[in-house]
This record gives sequence, C-alpha cells and structure tokens, in this order.
Amino acid sequence: MIMGVGVYLYQDLDWIKWLPSAVLLPFEGDFNSQVSMELRQRFRANRMSDRQVQEILSHRIADPVLHSKLKYPPGVPIVTSFQYHYRDVFHFVGPATASLGDYKLYVDDDEVTSASSRDLGVDPTYFLRVLQRDHKIWFPPLEQGKHQITLDADFYFRWSQRKSREILYTRHCRLSRDIEVQGDVLDDVSMIGTVAEAELVKITCKANILSSTAGRYYLTLRTDRSSPLPWPVAGQILVRRAQDAGFVPLGYIFLNGTKVRYAGKRISGLPGIEQAPWLEVRVVPDPIVAFLHHADACFDGVLIWERVPVSADGPSIPQVPLWRIPRIPLSQVVLNQTVGPNH
Repeated sequence: MIMGVGVYLYQDLDWIKWLPSAVLLPFEGDFNSQVSMELRQRFRANRMSDRQVQEILSHRIADPVLHSKLKYPPGVPIVTSFQYHYRDVFHFVGPATASLGDYKLYVDDDEVTSASSRDLGVDPTYFLRVLQRDHKIWFPPLEQGKHQITLDADFYFRWSQRKSREILYTRHCRLSRDIEVQGDVLDDVSMIGTVAEAELVKITCKANILSSTAGRYYLTLRTDRSSPLPWPVAGQILVRRAQDAGFVPLGYIFLNGTKVRYAGKRISGLPGIEQAPWLEVRVVPDPIVAFLHHADACFDGVLIWERVPVSADGPSIPQVPLWRIPRIPLSQVVLNQTVGPNH
C-alpha cells in the first residue's frame, strides 16, 4: 500500500517542479529530459540566479573551434572561422548576441596584426545558422612552410531577459591550428580570357556614380541579368579624376554575374570629387581576390571605363530615381594581365 502511494506521488505530483534549481542542475542531462525541460522553463522565465544561469549556459554552449583550410598559397591572407554552437537547440538561449573581445593573433608564438578583410573586398561575415555561428578572423599572409596560427580571445555572449535583466556570459579561448603555406595562388585560380569572352564582359559590365542627399558619392559596378559573365571579375579598382594624371586605388571587387552582381564603393573621400565632371575607372584582375571568394577562375583582362560622369551639369548630381541614372558601358577590355597590381 505504501509503495503504491509512493508511485502515485512520483508519477502524478510532478515533483520536479518543487525542487530548487540548485538541486536539478547536476542532473540536467539530455535536452529532452524532464529535468532539462523544467530548467529551460525557469531560465526563460527569469527564475534563476546569476550563478545558475552561468552554469546552464556553460552546459548549453559547446567549446568553440577554429577552422581554416589546411593549405594556403603564399601572399594570401589566412582566413579562419571562429565557430561556436549551441548544444541541442538554438532557441534554448536565443535571442542573443555574441562577439569576440580583447583578441590577439599569433603565428608560431609571435603576435601579428590582423589583415583587413574590407581592404581585400571581402566583407566581414557574422551570420546565423540554425545551430551554429561563424565569425571570420583574418591572419596576414605567411611565408612558405608549416605554421601554427593561434587565436587568443574572450568570447562574450549577451542574452537579454524580461524585466530589463541582461546576462553576460564570458569564456576565454586559446585556439590553435596547423597550416601549410606552399605553391602559388595561380595553382588554385586559373586566369582565363579570350577575345570572345572580352566581348561578353563588355556587354554585361556597367558602371555609374550615385549621390545621396547627404552629399555622399558612390561608384557602382554591376552586371546585366540578361548577359552572364563567362568568368568571375575579381581585382583592384583604380580611379582618377578628369584633371589628374595618376590613378588612386579604391578597393577590391568581385562579381560573378549570378549571386554577386553588384558592388558599390564610396568615393566621397576623394579630394574634389564634387568638382570632377567624370572619373576614369579601371579594374585590374587579381587572382588573390578570386581565391578569397572561393573562385577557381578569374577573368584575365583589365576593365576600362574612360569616362563615368560624376554629375549631369556641374558639381551637383540631380536627385532622380536610380533607374533613370544612366549606366555606362565598358570602353575597352585589355587582355592577358595575369597578375594583380600588387604582385
């Protein structure tokens, strides 16, 4: 009889709800267990102390890892991926934000300065997957040989709860990876260009200069949807004003005519841009830019726009709909430029 009452109490009184979180935490176990589901409800309802929250996040956030290719050609920045994921399901701790702070980079135990992904035409990526997030870390180009790259950083995780409570979870990480630098970037990226392909590029690539009411100017390069590129266009953008003799580097560009059909570069910082009637624009191919965009080929030709109007009549651009601003076709394509301007 006593045993029967005990079984009844165990099954029907939902005894887990009556136990303190401190008692349940050591038995959290599998995500779908009764204990785990109860703790999850308390977490979301803001019914845990700061120490208990830290403990449950430690259990739910897996140890981060550092990913990269195992082999890189010399002269190419080493892009690595700092990855972390939530065990079981993301929604347990979302919505949240995460970031890296106070991080240092080392190559063979020597501290180095991070490469600039923006300068290379590769925007920093920080994107959400269902159960995993990536944060790109850029090491500088390395010499031939075997190297160990290391990231030393604090990993911050912020989670805002109801009642204006914010949780800050921090984990210190020191992650290393061995890589080998060998070969040449042209072993991985083919520079391809024929007269027929140059004609296709001339048909599909256009440029124009846009302005905003705030006085900002943007050079835009794009491809027509109806005329696909034979190979990706990847390289450095050079510009010069009408009255100048030399070119100024503006940055890098990658267009493949499918997923990436448009690129915009801010040119407001060019001295005297408001008084320039036009810019001459060139795109010089660079296989490193193609490599960093995971392309195995690059169009081998310099794209030249001899005159891209900065204004329609004088120093100010009329504010008209974007589709009414003319897109300037290429003036010419010079083939057989096998390397970029910095090589």
